[in-house]
Amino acid sequence: MDAEVQQVVAFLSDDRREVREMAAEGIAGYTATDDGMSALGKCGELPAQLVSLLERVSADPTTGTAAAHAAACMVNLSMQPAERLKLIEAGAVPAAAKCVRAPSRPSDLGKYASMLLSNLTQFESAHAPLLEADAGTGVTPAAGLLRMLIRSAVDSDELAHLTLALTNVAQTRGGRSAVLEALAGKPA
Repeated sequence: MDAEVQQVVAFLSDDRREVREMAAEGIAGYTATDDGMSALGKCGELPAQLVSLLERVSADPTTGTAAAHAAACMVNLSMQPAERLKLIEAGAVPAAAKCVRAPSRPSDLGKYASMLLSNLTQFESAHAPLLEADAGTGVTPAAGLLRMLIRSAVDSDELAHLTLALTNVAQTRGGRSAVLEALAGKPA
């Protein structure tokens, strides 16, 4: 199975959008079994490739389907502490935050990206990337996510997991400060 998984992972960086979508869907399917998870854990380049799929959405909204599959895969991978650390190191926190805030994204991408942030922020090493200001905006992703959560409809479940991510981040002094500043409407 390891060789099969390696072949599918290689297609995540294909030039064709449709191929990336099918590969991401296949990779997400491997997370449904213990053997698949084990094989995926041996793919050292996988976290960076999944993060790359999330990052593409900002520049090209048509990549949302592949990104949604990648985010679903990352949610499942992040249930394992070792894989969670790999995803954090690969830049999954800022990439997921951008997906949640992307104005034109599939709703399932928002749901999976918020679930991913909830899982990743269980580790304190994920807090710093969420609390660092976006280049040029001076606004932290945590403040932006909090404002988005406040603006979202009460009955919307799409981004419900952001409350867990923000709760996780608020466990630290810097996180509490960012949350309070966002609530006050001040730049964090």
